[in-house]
Amino acid sequence: MSKLVNICPKPYPKATTQGGGCSTGLQEEAKVRKKKLCFLKKVLNTVTIAVTWIGGSNFSITIPETYRQGMFFLLCSLAEVVSFGLIAYFYAPCMAEFLGKLLIAEVMDSIYKNNYVRAIIAIFSTIPEIGRVAVSRLKSMSYILGDIWMVKIQI
Repeated sequence: MSKLVNICPKPYPKATTQGGGCSTGLQEEAKVRKKKLCFLKKVLNTVTIAVTWIGGSNFSITIPETYRQGMFFLLCSLAEVVSFGLIAYFYAPCMAEFLGKLLIAEVMDSIYKNNYVRAIIAIFSTIPEIGRVAVSRLKSMSYILGDIWMVKIQI
């Protein structure tokens, strides 16, 4: 008869409860998990900012232009790195009050302390996206209708 392998995690050690009724082992593990989660959030925010700044188009433009124009274009591209560093050194400390807030709605809510700020920002940031989707659908429909009925729609 084969032995069953226990794949479940080990149960928490039974410790004496102190004050709040929660064991010391659980409290320590919760602190460790919170530190790991906080570190992971910081790394995720840093990577998000770097990827947003660099972008995929940066590589698809920089590589061919460096090939065409040589080191001059690469030197001009490196000036972006210097400007990013200057902004981080001088401008970022002024923005310290907004640390920990990822959304513009959160920042506006902390400034104005109004219940309707988040709803207003959600509405006014959704309207342009609806317009972009409508224009892209209209553009694709003009291609389809232009091919079928020989109609040219100018957008």
